[in-house]
Amino acid sequence: DDILRAFKDENAIPNILYEIERLETACSLVEAGLGVTILPENYIRSAAPPNTAIRAIDSNYLERTVYLAYLKDRYLSPAVCRLIEDIHSFFKSDVRNGD
Repeated sequence: DDILRAFKDENAIPNILYEIERLETACSLVEAGLGVTILPENYIRSAAPPNTAIRAIDSNYLERTVYLAYLKDRYLSPAVCRLIEDIHSFFKSDVRNGD
């Protein structure tokens, strides 16, 4: 839904031929010359097909929700507490956009 919304917001119309749930299948279709796919960056870093051209998508309409998970009843060292504070501050101040 996020990708389709970004296409709409960018005034672009995708020509969707397949809807694939498995990333490996999507990559196989690309390798077979049947189109392009949009993949998460972390997948590309770990499992990008060797003969595939990879391009980043630069759009103000795409964003990713980031979660920070830890056990709430477990002792956290001062360094870990500081890291959690820094992460919260980073996303609250939105330094990625220069705000």
